[in-house]
Amino acid sequence: MADPHPITGGKFVIQAKLYTRTVEPTHVRDLWGTVQHEGATKGIMITTSGDGPDSYRFANGKPLKLIDGTGLLALCHEQGVPARILPRKRK
Repeated sequence: MADPHPITGGKFVIQAKLYTRTVEPTHVRDLWGTVQHEGATKGIMITTSGDGPDSYRFANGKPLKLIDGTGLLALCHEQGVPARILPRKRK
């Protein structure tokens, strides 16, 4: 059963991406390297967009949590934080 509380106990490394495109697996691998280097309990990748299947495959079985835009909004709403993700305006 998955832990319904993504942040409980220990040292965590959190990486956030304000992206409109899918997060590349290289970012998830970099997060994993940082988790190991820091001796952290868990790594959490939060993005306003999404993660591709290769990112999920890499994270599988590791103490990594991938939170996409939908999951981020759900967490905010669970905590009573009004939130929405707006498309970025082009310059």
